[in-house]
Amino acid sequence: MPHEVWGGRYHAPMRAMAVTVVAICAVLAASCSSAPASGAAAAARHAGFAHRAELLEQRWDSDVRDGVPAASIAPLRAELARSLFRSTPASSPTWLSNDSTALLDSLDRRTASAWDAAMAAARQAAIALIAARSALAAQDAAAVTAGAPAAGDWPAELSAARTPGAINALAAGWWASLGQARASAAASAQLAAQFAATVAPYGGVAGLIVAADGALTMARAERLDEGNVASLLEALQRDVAAASDVTAAVNGLLGPLQGLRALLGEHDYEAAQLGTLQQQINRAVSTATTHASGFSSAYGDIAAAFGVATNAGELNAVEARIRALQNQVNADLDAAVAAALAAQLSATGCGNKVPMGKVVVVSLSQQVASFFQNTCLLSSTPVTTGRPGIRTPQGTFHVFGRSSPAHFVSAYGPGSPRYYTPETTQYALLYEGGGYYLHDAPWENPADFGAGSENGPSGSHGCIHVPTATMAWLYSWAGMGTTVIVTG
Repeated sequence: MPHEVWGGRYHAPMRAMAVTVVAICAVLAASCSSAPASGAAAAARHAGFAHRAELLEQRWDSDVRDGVPAASIAPLRAELARSLFRSTPASSPTWLSNDSTALLDSLDRRTASAWDAAMAAARQAAIALIAARSALAAQDAAAVTAGAPAAGDWPAELSAARTPGAINALAAGWWASLGQARASAAASAQLAAQFAATVAPYGGVAGLIVAADGALTMARAERLDEGNVASLLEALQRDVAAASDVTAAVNGLLGPLQGLRALLGEHDYEAAQLGTLQQQINRAVSTATTHASGFSSAYGDIAAAFGVATNAGELNAVEARIRALQNQVNADLDAAVAAALAAQLSATGCGNKVPMGKVVVVSLSQQVASFFQNTCLLSSTPVTTGRPGIRTPQGTFHVFGRSSPAHFVSAYGPGSPRYYTPETTQYALLYEGGGYYLHDAPWENPADFGAGSENGPSGSHGCIHVPTATMAWLYSWAGMGTTVIVTG
């Protein structure tokens, strides 16, 4: 019987081989049980899965090399990798109930879809460049001829490209050609470089358009004077849509846009200053300072002026009024703190109504801590205690823990209104269970301690904040068992 040569080896024709295999199986049938037959079927399905999986991997590698985004293939690779079939041995009976065909067919279809999507995206981008080239040719045919002489072949080149990568390579070349044409029509290479540097802070012309549109949106929301930014932006957008030289439009927009953004920055700054001023006034009112009753009215007038300010001159006038009122409020607060300290320090003698030994007395109403030894007043300091809803508990306590330094971590999650970011202090004295300490607060402005501070942004979560210098002394002075009295 004649033989055929496959790959350098002799093989009998397929039909003869099939007969031979059947004959062998027939001979062995008497000695083969159903279990070996099932094992053979499972092994065959396992081998079939391994073969198709390998073909898929090869196809994916090839598709990525041909320009399909790796991100489109990654989910398919992951699904195949975590498939039950990857870890099931050939001997497993799982293969008798599931031959993996559904999974592999699904991966085949989705692989084809990823290829089609990549082709469509690449073609769409290339077609847009062909349209841009046509628009540029209609505007300045000489520039197109000088910068992209072969552009007339672009549609034919696109039709001949068979992979996303090939189309993207064409598009990259076309983009470069269009760039050369536009540069030839617009200016010298030096002018082009200067132009690129001009728009670079915005991320290019597209970024400049986004920035201008965003600035206009914010200015209109705040009813600020937008100048002629809108009309200049429209001119730039028209040039971009027509693939025209945008140099003049960009240069015309930059100055007014910078002015508008500066106006927005000034507006935001004044809004923040008003917020700070409001907090200071709240402290003055809660402390009942000398002139607190008039501060709210003055603040209302300034806020009203801010609400109708539309330009830099009007905002500057508002800023001057904010500064003046801030100085008055601060002076009133300083006077109140000084008076509270003076009241505490007036008892300079001994015999005060406090226990013998070392005693720390904290007044929540005055936000002042006083230090006594054997009934004699040693010194006082402004402090900051618990904010609304998390007030510092009142009562008589004793120091039973000392830490230097101390690391504080919130017991509440980031979503809780009581959450705070982890902080480290140099000195901490634990005087009550549940985490109530006397400790320094390096993050708090020294001027913020004192009357009313518990209601502001520096208010604690129940602890008692002490200025760092005083806390260093207190840590060395107050030992275990020191009495801490917190009064209303």
